[in-house]
Amino acid sequence: MKATITKSTGLWYNAIVENGTVVQCRLKGKLRLDEIKSTNPIAVGDNVILRLDHESNSYIISEILDRNNYIIRLDPHKKAYTQVIAANIDQALIVATANAPRTSDGFINRLLIICEAYHITPIIILNKIDIYTNKKEIDKINEWHHTYTLAGYKVIHTSIMSKEGIADLHTILKANINLLCGHSGVGKSSLMNIIYPSLGLKVGPISAFSNKGKHTTTFAEWHTLPDGGAVIDTPGVKEFGLANMEAAELGGYLPEIRRYMINCKFTNCTHRNEPHCAVISALEQGLFNPARYDSYISMMHELEDGLEKWEKK
Repeated sequence: MKATITKSTGLWYNAIVENGTVVQCRLKGKLRLDEIKSTNPIAVGDNVILRLDHESNSYIISEILDRNNYIIRLDPHKKAYTQVIAANIDQALIVATANAPRTSDGFINRLLIICEAYHITPIIILNKIDIYTNKKEIDKINEWHHTYTLAGYKVIHTSIMSKEGIADLHTILKANINLLCGHSGVGKSSLMNIIYPSLGLKVGPISAFSNKGKHTTTFAEWHTLPDGGAVIDTPGVKEFGLANMEAAELGGYLPEIRRYMINCKFTNCTHRNEPHCAVISALEQGLFNPARYDSYISMMHELEDGLEKWEKK
């Protein structure tokens, strides 16, 4: 029987079968994916084959079907391993806020890199735009909008209070498998609840002490949408360590660099200090945001340092 994993809580999984019924299932023994050294061999969104174990009267996962794609990161607790956040996704909704809590540029940029690498369409949601009153916050929202639209990404401004962008977000969600990404407290669950009140997703308060959200989602969970498609709600993620990626391929995952790198003099140009680098020339002409270039350099160093540490072992 074919099914889709909708929730993982460790030893047991929830899965939805083709008639819409949700059943519990488990792994029998250790099942590993050949291509991934992962702490979780099965993720929400995985398509699997179930069989009924008559001895225990429970469903057993006997096979994981091939994935179209997945979102992956370095496991925050076991750096030598990866963690699959979700699989078989149409698009990733990256929800960001300039304050309460503040989202870093690095968090957005890393997620965009991962989406590019694994062929997932990213959409950037700039939420809580009604609460920003000081110049610094407003400038950050405007900078994000300009930077990411210039790169070619879709950017939507949303507000629960004013309902701005809610209709556009609803249209984007329908008939797609959507992954919700963002720090705790950015309003992922609130946005879904205003569009689909029947989901009843938990919403947590912002800590007055740290100005950060409190975790309300413990495990990634699939929610079937009433008008087609699904939303995979994820725990508030603090960081995304780049996994299964080499420094030499990084530039191809940034549209601003990919756009100009074909004109570099050297095919192995790293776009740092090589002569006749078309990317550096475009940067000097103001054709893309220097902050994106700085983020690229930072991630290059991270990937190179990781390789150096690995080679020394």
